Amino acid sequence: MTTPAPPPAMMPAQTPEALDAWFRRPFDARALELMQMPMRPTDAVVATFPKSGTTWTQQICHGLRSHGDMDFPEISWVCPWIENGHLFGVDASSPQRFEPRVFKTHLEYTNMNKGARYIHVVREPKDVLVSFYGFLSGTVFDPQAITLDVFAEVWLLADQLAERTDPNAPFGAHLSNYWRHLIDWWQARDAAPVLTLAYENIRDDLPGHVERIARFMGIDADAELLAIATRQATFEFMFEHRDHFADRIPGTPMRFDKVVNGKVGSHATRVSAELGERIDAAWIRYVTPVFGIGSYEEFRTQL
Repeated sequence: MTTPAPPPAMMPAQTPEALDAWFRRPFDARALELMQMPMRPTDAVVATFPKSGTTWTQQICHGLRSHGDMDFPEISWVCPWIENGHLFGVDASSPQRFEPRVFKTHLEYTNMNKGARYIHVVREPKDVLVSFYGFLSGTVFDPQAITLDVFAEVWLLADQLAERTDPNAPFGAHLSNYWRHLIDWWQARDAAPVLTLAYENIRDDLPGHVERIARFMGIDADAELLAIATRQATFEFMFEHRDHFADRIPGTPMRFDKVVNGKVGSHATRVSAELGERIDAAWIRYVTPVFGIGSYEEFRTQL
């Protein structure tokens, strides 16, 4: 366990500039050390962009390796966050009670510890936008000052794709740009064992995806274990036990609830037609030239 760093004094952000500064904040020294932590070939790393099924996948992985253990205060205490877990009092280098070890990360593969196996989960960018906005609202920014459209402008639509090659850019959390994160992990399949899954497909077939994850993790799961892990990964179960899935920064009132509604398509009533068109255009600008795929829906149906 480590002493967490205090939250930035600028929070909650009242201006687009303050929100932008939060997204671009550099990692601290301990984060940079943990990002170089040796990995084992048996380790499973849940590698997602924020609000793309991270906690859900952690719960599946932990249930499979532990036969349904729920004896933890918060899921990240048993499946730690590599680069930022220490800010919540959990150091990723600490021993784990179960094997194989399971971690989470929001890093791109390029900036990630190498040598493990990686479960990469993707989600519709408009739903990620709505979920991420709600997740950070009231803690990282003031929703009375920062609207969904402003949030999208600062985060999702900012042209950050070139920043990795800028030698003067700080090495920081802003490297998790949605578009580049997606492209980077998709291309990583040529260099590492990566299982890419879609949030929406997991919703459509939870038992089948629990079995796929078990095989990828190298777990010989019988019908009983698969049933336990599947039941404990349902929204109903996780919502009932939602205190097990809520990050708290020690010494502060900040709480980040990670199980809210689990819906697919929630952007339909929150994202304007104009903003939706801009997000679709961003996909075509950034992703289509690399994937040869014109939309997220087309991409996820191929997974």
